[in-house]
Amino acid sequence: MVGDLRVRGASVVGAGHRCEHPALPRQDAYRVAQDRDGRHLIIAVADGMADSSRAELGAQAATGQAVALIRRHLDSGRRPDEILATGLYERIASAMIQSAEERGLTADDVRTTLTVAVVDARPHPGRSRSLWTCRLGDTEVWYRTSDEWVTMIGAPKSAFDGNALHEFLPHYPDAVVQRTFAIRPGAVFAVMTDGVSDALAEVEGFAQWLHARWAEPPPLASFALDVDFDAPGQQDDRTSVVVWTGRGADRS
Repeated sequence: MVGDLRVRGASVVGAGHRCEHPALPRQDAYRVAQDRDGRHLIIAVADGMADSSRAELGAQAATGQAVALIRRHLDSGRRPDEILATGLYERIASAMIQSAEERGLTADDVRTTLTVAVVDARPHPGRSRSLWTCRLGDTEVWYRTSDEWVTMIGAPKSAFDGNALHEFLPHYPDAVVQRTFAIRPGAVFAVMTDGVSDALAEVEGFAQWLHARWAEPPPLASFALDVDFDAPGQQDDRTSVVVWTGRGADRS
């Protein structure tokens, strides 16, 4: 619980990495945090790129640095929508490169996606709840409507090179896209790596199943098992952070 938000998060190794010989580490990472006054929930989710030799380090560095920088911004009394996403991602990229060099690695060894989100945990009476988010790569933010899941920030993958990324950290911080949304009371949204979001689009019946499963916050163990679903062709690591908002904020 953060304010009137209920939060669940899980990150699991996909079958593709578990079954390698030797097994590979989970290349996804996530962090959740709150600002000093508990007025905002901060989420960072990253998916390290499989063709980077230490992708897991890149994902961990990106999420950790993102949360630290955003928390510092909020603790100074500034609003989430005053964050300049390009400046934020440039600082994250610099920290990633420094961390890699300290380990004798290059920037190519730690490439990753990164999506961050900041949501009001205690919206003021008479004001809509805001969700600020920015994205680089194919880690997406999804919104649960009354009958389906829809993408809030993200883009459909190409049928020809759906798994090929052309913009990522630490190389392309200026390619980040940011948006601010006003969301209704009782809204549910999720920040997901493509290990989960691809299945929403590709696996028959999965979106409907997850829509029903996540109508309300499940027990933690059940949520982890939901993220660790089994489906044909879905071998990637999976990460999802889901937020169920309170119903006290006024409709925008």
